[in-house]
Amino acid sequence: MDKKDLFTKQENMPETEFLPKDTKYDLYDGEGVLVAMLGKGARESQLEELGEDLPALREKLGFLDPEKYRYVLMIWREHEEVRALFFSEDSHVRALEFLNAVFSDAALVKGDSFKALAKVSTAILWVRMEEAGLADLADYFREKVVEYFQDCDSVIAGEYGKRHLEDIKRMSKFRKRHITWSYVRSTDVVEEGQLFRLRTLENESGSEIAAAQDLYIMIGTQGEVYHIARSKFEASYEASEEPLDIFSQMTVFLPEIEVVSTGEYIDIDEVAHICYPRRDAGIYAKELERRTKVYPVYDPDKYFLGKKGDFMAIRMDDPTDIYIIQRNIFHRTYEVDEEAETGSAR
Repeated sequence: MDKKDLFTKQENMPETEFLPKDTKYDLYDGEGVLVAMLGKGARESQLEELGEDLPALREKLGFLDPEKYRYVLMIWREHEEVRALFFSEDSHVRALEFLNAVFSDAALVKGDSFKALAKVSTAILWVRMEEAGLADLADYFREKVVEYFQDCDSVIAGEYGKRHLEDIKRMSKFRKRHITWSYVRSTDVVEEGQLFRLRTLENESGSEIAAAQDLYIMIGTQGEVYHIARSKFEASYEASEEPLDIFSQMTVFLPEIEVVSTGEYIDIDEVAHICYPRRDAGIYAKELERRTKVYPVYDPDKYFLGKKGDFMAIRMDDPTDIYIIQRNIFHRTYEVDEEAETGSAR
């Protein structure tokens, strides 16, 4: 099927002072994505007045029926670039992640879960279009919008871990290599109950988390940061009180959290301590064949994002604890659990 057939041209759209009069609108019916190809004269400086999220945009553009238009993608040309502005109010589609996927990481993208802006060189985009056999800019974005929704698997961790338990047990077993990790007690950074935002490699927009006595933050050497319950930490790692030396034990990045109430960023390496993986702790894992979103049990409205070639990991002691590990990090930090594999084969 031609992807054009999945869109309905939106005619007789009311004029607005915020968008050029010659703007053309198409609706991706299946997901409610309104694609607006902005006419001449569109400028980023003017579009900044549209607001920081989709509800604010609806106040400016009264025709955006929330039952019909669930997401809005605006495309225009400015200078020697193609620019895109995307609005979402659905936590299952993060604006920042959406534009990164649409541009295949070729664009400069900034924003958050609700609004993001992308800029890409016109020359680079023309090459991408030529490779895809497309000559029209609108066709390119229609293709990419459909691909985003259709070429993606979703894993609801709680359901998947229970329904596919036997399949999980047949997956390859791995354990962490005996290398240095580090951890931070969340209440060593902010007060108990205080919300902070933790950005990870699989969720660049970040998740809001409340500090608690039994909540730890893990730090890996390749940029991976994630939170973990104290009980699972103690089952997986041997803790020490040896402080982290950021320069000798970690050189890739300086980890930090954002305090939600103030917007303050706090470096967490100064209160981090060293820990080592336990030899008897392991995971099941499989390499992803498609882009995949994993919705964890503890925050089912948020997702980890995995690309083809990354790994979906499942804790052996809790099959509903499912997450994503980027390919390069997986191969550097995990090894096949030969003992477990041998035991399974008997």
